[in-house]
Amino acid sequence: MFFFGFSEDWAALGQPDDWATQAAAELFRPDRSLVLLLTAGREVAFWNERWRRRTGLTDRDLAGVPTEVVLDWLFPQQRDRDRVADLLQPGCTGGQLLLSLLAPEGCQALVCTFLHSLAQKEIAGY
Repeated sequence: MFFFGFSEDWAALGQPDDWATQAAAELFRPDRSLVLLLTAGREVAFWNERWRRRTGLTDRDLAGVPTEVVLDWLFPQQRDRDRVADLLQPGCTGGQLLLSLLAPEGCQALVCTFLHSLAQKEIAGY
């Protein structure tokens, strides 16, 4: 299970050892960041209005679609998809990449952070 997110104010989020769990309440503030919970073979979690506006993808578009396919949609460039796939491999703790994210008016370059979640059961009932 991985968190994927980007924020306009990373410093305000802090950097504790298990950031994905300890900062969960702060992460989901709609004014600070966009976060997705990525679980292989399952739908993405935490898709919200900010994601809909940023990408043009609706809840209906994502219904029943596994994380792997959604990631392909979010990152149209094969080079970016390959880099994301490398971060999601077992044993990888995550990383930060500059990626081209799908947007209604064309792709936007964004710094994206992927963090492996060690406390799966503590996060949103997953």
